[in-house]
Amino acid sequence: MTLAEQQSRARDRHHGFVSWGVFWLVIAMLGALVFFWDGTRALLTAWQLPEYSHGPLIPVLSGLLFLRHLKSVPENYGAVHNRWPGVIVIFASIALGTLGQLANIDDIVAYALILWVAGLLLVSFGWSTGKHFWPAVLHLVYMLPLPGVLYYKMTTWLQLISSELGVLFLKLLAIPVFLDGNIIDLGIMKLHVAEACSGLRYLFPILSFSYIFAILYKGPMWHKAVLLIAAAPITVLMNSLRIALAGIIVSYYGVEWLEGFTHFFEGWVIFLSCIVLLFVLARVLLMFNRERMSLTHALDLETDGLGQQVMRLRLVQPSAALIGSTLAVLAAVLAFQSVPERERQVPPRDSFALFPMQLGTGGGLDRKGF
Repeated sequence: MTLAEQQSRARDRHHGFVSWGVFWLVIAMLGALVFFWDGTRALLTAWQLPEYSHGPLIPVLSGLLFLRHLKSVPENYGAVHNRWPGVIVIFASIALGTLGQLANIDDIVAYALILWVAGLLLVSFGWSTGKHFWPAVLHLVYMLPLPGVLYYKMTTWLQLISSELGVLFLKLLAIPVFLDGNIIDLGIMKLHVAEACSGLRYLFPILSFSYIFAILYKGPMWHKAVLLIAAAPITVLMNSLRIALAGIIVSYYGVEWLEGFTHFFEGWVIFLSCIVLLFVLARVLLMFNRERMSLTHALDLETDGLGQQVMRLRLVQPSAALIGSTLAVLAAVLAFQSVPERERQVPPRDSFALFPMQLGTGGGLDRKGF
C-alpha cells in the first residue's frame, strides 16, 4: 500500500469529529478540572477583583493564539513521535498540584494547571510540533493573580510614582499643588491616591494586550521586546495623566465632576489611550524596519479559518502516552477523594477595630484585644 493510500484511509477514519482520541482528550480535561479545582476556584475568586477582572478573557485569547499557530502546522494523519516529553511535563504538573493541595496554597495548584496544559499539547501533537505552541501557553500566566507580597509592593510603588508624576504635570500647568506621600493637596481640597488609583487595574490587561501585540507583530525580535516592555511605562504615564486630569477637574469644576459616570468614562479613556499608544509605537518601529509594510500587515490580524482548526482536534490519536497521562490524572483524583477531608485551620484573630487606641495605665499598651 502506498503512502498516499495510507493517508487516504486515515482521512476516512477521521472524517467525523468524534473519535477515540477526542474521547480521551475530554476525559483528560474533566479529570484535570477536578484535580486542579482548588486552583481554578482561586482564579474565579481573584477575577472578581477589579485588578484581575480581565482574567476570564485570557484563556479565550490563549485559545485563539493556539488556533492561529495551528494554522501554520500541516495536518498529520500518520504517527506522532516524541510524545514522552509531554508525559513528563504532565507528571510534573500532577506533582506540583499535589504539593499545592497538601500545602493548602491554591496559587501553586493554578500554576500546575498551566503546566498541565503545556504537557497535554506536547502529548497530543508530539514534541516537534507541540513545542511551537508555547506562546499560547505562556499567555495563560496573565490570568494568575500576583502573590500578595508582590501585589502590595507594586501597589505602593505605583501609588507613589503616579502621585509624583501627577503632581509634576499639575505644576507644569501652573496649578498650585503640594504632595504629602500619596496625598495631593490642591488647597481647596485634598485628593487621596488610593490603591484603586495605583494603575494596576490598567497594567495587567495592558501587559496581556502588549504580549499578544508582540506575538502577532511581524518584525525583528527587538521590536517585539520594545512593544512588550513599553506596556508598563505607558500605563504608569497614562495613569499619572489621569491623576493630573482629576486635579484639573477639581481645581476648575469641583469634586462632584469626579463622581459617577465621569470618573468611569475617564478610566476607560485612559485604558483605550494606552492601546492607541501601543499602536502608535508599533507604527514608529516600522519606520526602522528594512522591509516596508503597513501596520495592518505587520500585525497579522487574520482570523479566517480558525473554526476549521477546532475540527483538527479529531486527528489526536488515542496513544499510550495520552491514555497513560489521563489515567494518571484520574488516579490522582481518586487518591485525594479517598483521603479524609482536611479542614483548613485559620488561627483566631480579633478584629482590627478592637486595636487599643490609648496607652494603658502602666505605661505600656492596653492589653485588651490581644
